Amino acid sequence: EEMPSDGVRPDAVTFNTLIDGWSRVAARGGFSRRQTATSGAWKIYEKMLEAKLVPSMITFTTLAKTCSFAQDCEGVTRLVSEVRTNRPRDVEPASTSVLCKALIGCGFLDEARAFLDDMIDLAPKGRGKDGRPIAAWSRIETAVSQALKDSSAA
Repeated sequence: EEMPSDGVRPDAVTFNTLIDGWSRVAARGGFSRRQTATSGAWKIYEKMLEAKLVPSMITFTTLAKTCSFAQDCEGVTRLVSEVRTNRPRDVEPASTSVLCKALIGCGFLDEARAFLDDMIDLAPKGRGKDGRPIAAWSRIETAVSQALKDSSAA
């Protein structure tokens, strides 16, 4: 909040760094600190949107880590909705993996599968000419499929 009053306009990197700070609080805190961190991270994200900045997969990955550390499954579902709404241009396997792991951690296995399919379709070069995911994506697909298989066996 002080940056604009000091004549400094925060950019996306600034907001992502602030969100990452809350993620680190969530990783190291007890339950109440984790809840505070999740709330703080979402407030920074909302300020980012108010500043008319476009969130990237880095933004969403950092929010996913914060929600995962805090075991905030409501936040994870909100996050997936935000990704689908904002359709970031920098979709890639590593970030998608973090988001899928957050969904799986919350028990949202079918949603993880659907989200992965959406991100593969959205990603540049997500599928080969045969329509199958390229190698980097297929590793995530295998992990999500295994989580689904494990849950149905339990």
